[in-house]
Amino acid sequence: MPNDTAPAQWDGRPENPDVDGWHWLKDDVREHPTPVVWNAELGGWVSGPLYSPQAVLDLGFQYLGPCLTPSEHHQRTQAASAAAWLAARDACAATIDKSLTVYEMCRFIRALPPPADARAALAEVVRKAKEDERERMAGEVRCEAEQERDHFFNMLGRITSELDLPMDVTAGRIIEAIRDLVDAEREACASVSVTVTVPEGAEGWTPLEAWEEALIASDEAFRAAIRARSTEDGA
Repeated sequence: MPNDTAPAQWDGRPENPDVDGWHWLKDDVREHPTPVVWNAELGGWVSGPLYSPQAVLDLGFQYLGPCLTPSEHHQRTQAASAAAWLAARDACAATIDKSLTVYEMCRFIRALPPPADARAALAEVVRKAKEDERERMAGEVRCEAEQERDHFFNMLGRITSELDLPMDVTAGRIIEAIRDLVDAEREACASVSVTVTVPEGAEGWTPLEAWEEALIASDEAFRAAIRARSTEDGA
């Protein structure tokens, strides 16, 4: 059964066999590769005699690639660099929503050596990422503002309900109502008769104990008087 994952075997022809050109071949005998010209019309390798594709295979030659001019080599290097950079850029952009912030992504991409023809793509990725982050931050601000607004209206509703005021009441009117309520409470408290009974054994207290117990007894007596007054008013 053939192995579909095995690399394809060289068929003895060069890259672009329909075009004449020089190519690098290497066998197990020679230390360095040998430049050999391919004749597209004859369909063979010209190195003194003409060698067919099968002949170079039988001689154990391996195909390394075309003999490139400096210009062709530069173009292929640029293309390979662009492909590698774009792949890294896409992998980086794909992680923006998962882990990287826009600024981390920018630092990551700036560390790459982008070719000149990829700078426009870089600018577009960064622009889109910044736009997405601005929208996300704006959404968070809107969400916080809505929560604060809801909290404010809930508090306003409780205050106006307690003061028996409408929801559209002004702040000045709320302050006046609270002031009137406080004045009324003060007046009511001023007329309350508070009776404090000295507990038994007070003669043996230290000054600090006497002070603390007096505060507790006074507070309890005052609360009891307020409750009694409220019961009388309700009756």
